[in-house]
Amino acid sequence: MKFSSLSFIKYTAATALCTLSLHASAVVLSDFYPNCDMRSLSLDESQQKALLQIRNAHKKNIERVKIRNRNANFSRKQELIKVLSTVPFSKHEARRYLQKRYDSDMDLAVEELSVQHKIFQVLTHEQQEKWLANCAR
Repeated sequence: MKFSSLSFIKYTAATALCTLSLHASAVVLSDFYPNCDMRSLSLDESQQKALLQIRNAHKKNIERVKIRNRNANFSRKQELIKVLSTVPFSKHEARRYLQKRYDSDMDLAVEELSVQHKIFQVLTHEQQEKWLANCAR
């Protein structure tokens, strides 16, 4: 499917405007079922404490990333306006804008994957197998 320049600009603008309205918390890796029930793993007390520490650290990290992303929203909108108003359309500037735009989403996804890794490391081999069967997509 080939886009004309005008169609591409409209598509890019619509996509960018839609994604600008999303909050950072909307970024979730789809590789895991959200809020997977860990009770079936029969965690011992030390594992439960370790998971609580991981979750608490994760909340702090996510808040820090969300604040950074909120602060970047204004400048990102200005960059979007620049991309849309520049004649002729610059694919280079569009790619630069989109790369910068999705870097913040990537930060959240990496944080989420880091938490999943830490949780996985707390589990025994048998629990890991059960977790993968029940929680990983």
